[in-house]
Amino acid sequence: MTLALHQYLQDLASHADLHGVLGVYADGAAVAEQACGHADLANGRKNAPDTRFRIGSLSKSHTAAAILLLAQHGKLDLHDSAARHLPDCGLDPRITPMHLLRHRSGLGNHTALPAYWPELMGRHIAPEDLIRLITASPLMDTPGQACRYSNTGYAVLARIAERVGGDALHDQLRTMFWQALELRETGSIDTAHSIGCMLDPDRPPAPPLHPSVAFGAYDLAASARDLARWWLSLIDGKVLDAAHTDLMLGGPPGDFGCGWWLDEIEIDGRRWRSVAHKGDVNGHTSMLLGLPERRLCAVVLFNTASTPASATARRLLGLAMGEAWPAYPAALTEHVDDWAQGAYRDEQGATYVVDTARRLIAATRDYGVPCRYAIRPSQAGPDAQAWRADAFDERHEFHRAAATLTITSADGSKQHCRKVQTA
Repeated sequence: MTLALHQYLQDLASHADLHGVLGVYADGAAVAEQACGHADLANGRKNAPDTRFRIGSLSKSHTAAAILLLAQHGKLDLHDSAARHLPDCGLDPRITPMHLLRHRSGLGNHTALPAYWPELMGRHIAPEDLIRLITASPLMDTPGQACRYSNTGYAVLARIAERVGGDALHDQLRTMFWQALELRETGSIDTAHSIGCMLDPDRPPAPPLHPSVAFGAYDLAASARDLARWWLSLIDGKVLDAAHTDLMLGGPPGDFGCGWWLDEIEIDGRRWRSVAHKGDVNGHTSMLLGLPERRLCAVVLFNTASTPASATARRLLGLAMGEAWPAYPAALTEHVDDWAQGAYRDEQGATYVVDTARRLIAATRDYGVPCRYAIRPSQAGPDAQAWRADAFDERHEFHRAAATLTITSADGSKQHCRKVQTA
């Protein structure tokens, strides 16, 4: 493990507006770990390594493990009709639990409904009613045909687990996994220690979310250390037997397993199999990126919406494996000319409004939610300027003659934008 990893974490911690916990874990133990900013800005409570964050869709691995364990114990047939267990939810009889686990059910997604953000996410809704919001419409694909991410599919799985297992989902998870693995900082979403905020220098609180809407899909909270321990227990076969562990984690790169995204990443010219997932839920952004062969994972938990947890985790893992990255640039203190101000649009049509005088960028990052984040100059000249985001690792390069902006994320990916309006 490299000194560069520790230096990078210290650089991030020195930012004025970074809030979360970042860590790299080998064999379940912290190699490098950094807590930044506030868990609750209103009362001044700071984040710590054991702070419990809402983990969003990283919750799915727990729901998937419960279903697979019930199947392992002979209580559930993964290839039987899911409608057999939920006859009153309008499920197509061709949909099986295995389809649901791998996002191949053809079901839509209740978080994509037009009413979700303005109204649905804030009210209590029973599991059957939540499922029927989607089953009231035709399937988007034939079951088993295509991979289409569905939070509703995991709500179906959670309800099946309750019907088959005989207890509330979280009670089963506690008995099955959390107590046995000593996951003391894992629990329901309403037990989180951190308060989620929007990406803005004023850090307004994120819109409220009723836990019932997140049922089985994004309904848990955990610490970074617990997530690392959970991931390692799964890949080591301590949660499921060999056959069901393979069902969860086996599959081709670029595909969903059961509760995890399976892929490969390249580090210094070598490709490694990865088991990962991202989470994003009302002011919290999370990512676990792990390499089973190395028993090594990076965990990033932010309690600020729209922060790039995936890119940050990729950089942490690369640094931990000795990958060379450019040093994080120091900020300039002197005045910088404002010729870069204006609106820029990338290839996907997203617009970034740059205000260098006030040192801000306004954009819509995730789910079309507007945000505004601070930037600081690191290089200035008559024809080119470089700035960095204050709240996370992102760089912005402006070229005056070409009227362009290049945004580079922590993982090295780039967005190329052209100026469409001058301030």
